[in-house]
Amino acid sequence: MKIVFMGSPDFAVSSLKAIIDAGVEVLAVVTAADKIGGRGHNQLISTDVKKFALTNNLPILQPTNLKNPEFVASLQGLNADLFVVVAFRMLPEVVWSIPPKGTINIHGSLLPKYRGGSTYQLGYYSRRKGDWGYQFFDSKGHRYWADIAAIQDEYFGG
Repeated sequence: MKIVFMGSPDFAVSSLKAIIDAGVEVLAVVTAADKIGGRGHNQLISTDVKKFALTNNLPILQPTNLKNPEFVASLQGLNADLFVVVAFRMLPEVVWSIPPKGTINIHGSLLPKYRGGSTYQLGYYSRRKGDWGYQFFDSKGHRYWADIAAIQDEYFGG
């Protein structure tokens, strides 16, 4: 199986590592563009996924526009079987419909309750029964495994 991985924050790195460790061929990594930041706003800041991809010699794509025809053509040219998306942007149909086996999204919270940049933290800190877990779903919104919250509920005395 040949995949393209899409993700940016540290949360996504463990998934990319697991894919690599499983011997799956990663054709490219798509991550957010580098940003200017740091003290004095004079440093170029890369995503955690990009840093990990560089240490593993993986090709990196950093589009600013996911509908850009050149970006879409570059994805099509990779001939990936599957896209795996973890903690990345919402993909347009022109992107998620490319691979023949589809696109799988791993989301670090229980949708639709928590959305945005800190979904995992919001669910975790709420400490209410059923408020946090992971969701795995395909590009058409079919959920594969909707909830691992039972473990967390036991931990929090839910």
